[in-house]
Amino acid sequence: MWATSLAVVVFATVSATADRGPAALGLALAASAVVGVWLARTQRLTALEVAVVAVPISFYPPVATQFNASLADPVVLVAVLAAAVGGRRRPAGVDLVVCWALAVQLVVWASLVWPLLTMRGASLSAGLAGAAKLAIMSAYVLLGFVGARQAGRTGDGGADAGGTHLRFLDLWTRTASTVAVIGIAGSLAYTAGIDTGLSFDFRATGTFEDPNAFGVYLLLSLGIAMAAAYRRTGRALTWHLVPMLVALVMTGSRAAILALVVATVATAVTGGLGGAGARFRAAAVFAVVAAGAAFLVLPRSLTAPSVERATGVLQPGTVDTNRLELWSSAVDLWQHQPFLGVGIGQFRAASGTLLAAPTAFVPHHTYLGLLAEVGIIGALVILALPLLAGLRLVAARARGQGVATFLLFSMVAFAVEAVTLSLESFRPFWLLVGLALALSLPPPDGSSPGTRHPTTRAGLLAWT
Repeated sequence: MWATSLAVVVFATVSATADRGPAALGLALAASAVVGVWLARTQRLTALEVAVVAVPISFYPPVATQFNASLADPVVLVAVLAAAVGGRRRPAGVDLVVCWALAVQLVVWASLVWPLLTMRGASLSAGLAGAAKLAIMSAYVLLGFVGARQAGRTGDGGADAGGTHLRFLDLWTRTASTVAVIGIAGSLAYTAGIDTGLSFDFRATGTFEDPNAFGVYLLLSLGIAMAAAYRRTGRALTWHLVPMLVALVMTGSRAAILALVVATVATAVTGGLGGAGARFRAAAVFAVVAAGAAFLVLPRSLTAPSVERATGVLQPGTVDTNRLELWSSAVDLWQHQPFLGVGIGQFRAASGTLLAAPTAFVPHHTYLGLLAEVGIIGALVILALPLLAGLRLVAARARGQGVATFLLFSMVAFAVEAVTLSLESFRPFWLLVGLALALSLPPPDGSSPGTRHPTTRAGLLAWT
C-alpha cells in the first residue's frame, strides 16, 4: 500500500501547482510521469489499475479554453487506441459498449458543428472542449469494461476465497483514502493559515480543485471500498471508510451529504435481508455512531465551518436561488431546441444569445444541462449506458452477487448528486460505469465461482 500512497502524494503536486504557472505545473507533471512509470513497473499494474490510481488527479491545464483534465487521460487514451489497432480477440460484451461509444460521438460531434452554422455567437472553443471531454468519457468506459473483464471475476458470496482478487478495487480504495487524507490535511492547513492549494478556503478539495467534485469522488469511492472489503473479508467495514467520510464532511458539500443520505437509505431498504445487504446496514449504523462520537469529541473549531455548511441542506429554507435560475435557463434553452439542443458546450453562449441572460456558469444540473445542449436525443444516448449498468447491477444483486449492492450505492449517490452539479464528463463515474457493466456479467470463461483467472501484464493493450 505504501507505494500507491507515495505515488498519489507525488501526483497531488499536479493539482497543487496547476494555478502557479506553467513551469511549476510542468515540473509536477514530469515528476508524476517518473513516479507513475516506477509504480506501474514495480507493482506490475495493468492500464486499468494505473488509471484508477491517477484518475482523481484533476487540474486545469494552461490552454485557451476552460478544460479540466485528469492525470489518467493519457493512459486511458493510449490504452484504448492501442487496443483498437491491435486486432486481438475482443471480450464478450464489448461490442455493445463500442456501439454506444460510437453513437455518443455521432451525437456529440453533430451537436458541435450545426450550432456554429446556425447560432450567432456560438463558441468554437467551448464546443471543442465539451466534445473532447465526452469523447474521453467514452474511452474511460471502454477501459473500465475491458480491464475488468480481463482481470476476471469469481463468485462473491462473501470473501474471495480461492479466486483472483480484483486488485483494481483495492487500488481504488487505497487511492481514495490517500486523497481523502490529503484533502483533510489541506483543509486543516488552511484553517491554520497555510494555503497549500489543496483547499477552497476551509473546504477540502483534495486533488480536484473543487470541493463539490471531491465530494462526488468520495461518494463513489465509499461504495468501491465496501465492495473491495466484502470480496476480501465478507464484511463491508474497513478503516478506509473513516478518512473518506471525514473528508466528505470537510468538503462542506451540501449536495454530497444529501446524496449520501438518500443512497444510504435506498441501499439499506432494497439491499435484502442477508449477505451484502446486512453488511451494508451494519456499516451504515457504525458510520452514524462514529460520526456522532466524532462530532462530540473533536474541537468545535475543526468541525464547525464544514459541518455547518455541509448539513445546511438538511435544514428547511436552504434553497440556492442561483442554481434555480440556472435550471430555469436550461429548461428555456431546451424548449428552443428540444430534440437536438443548442449545441455541446454552448450553454453560456446560448444563454446570452437566445435568452438575453448571459452567464459565466454551467447549468449545475447534469440532466437539464444535457437536455439543453444535446437535446432529448443526445441525452437519451449518453445516459443509456449508465441506466443499463444500473439495471444490470440490480439483476446481479438479485442473483446474489454481493458486490452489486455496494456499486449500486455509488450509482444512486451519483444520480442524486447529478441533480445539483454538471457531472456529464466526471471521469471516475464513467470508469465506474465500465466496471459495473463488467462485474455484473458472468465470468469471462463461464467458469464456476472460485476459479482463478490470471491477469495479463499487458492490461488493456491486448483484447484478451
